[in-house]
Amino acid sequence: MTMAGYDTLYLLTMATITLSALMFSVLALFYWRERRTRPPSVFAAFTVVCAAAFALNLLLRLVPRAQTPLTVALDLATGMVPPLLLHLVLQAGRRFVLAGFYAIAVAAAVAAGLDDLDLVTASSRDLLPALLLGGAGILGLLLGKAEIRPLRAWYRVLLGLTVVAAASLRFSKDPC
Repeated sequence: MTMAGYDTLYLLTMATITLSALMFSVLALFYWRERRTRPPSVFAAFTVVCAAAFALNLLLRLVPRAQTPLTVALDLATGMVPPLLLHLVLQAGRRFVLAGFYAIAVAAAVAAGLDDLDLVTASSRDLLPALLLGGAGILGLLLGKAEIRPLRAWYRVLLGLTVVAAASLRFSKDPC
């Protein structure tokens, strides 16, 4: 690919990321403005974790000197995405499955953070997020039952795509 091709690809990538960040910010602000009328929910926690991961990623680019503490915080935040995603899909019931999945995800996030601090060595550290995300997708497909039929179809499509994305990360030669 030519240099102009890379520049175009980079520009398209940055435009996509910028528009996605703007959309997420608007949705998060709208949700948080409306939250006074709703009881606390898993979706609120999911929104906070996604916002934290986004902000930490931005800070990693803006303040490279603080890479180690920011990376550890990012590991902890992103480590909570798979169990929260599963919790969103399952909503009620399946408490033992959720508790076990939360425990595994927290242990994996802590192990990744300790690996970033060079306190332990996690040999498959780069594969943990893909495995957890794929596990959340598979468990959601097997155990999730939305009461509203169109919502159930969307859950299946999105969870299926999550499993495909996790598998592609798992089997790629250069995981993120």
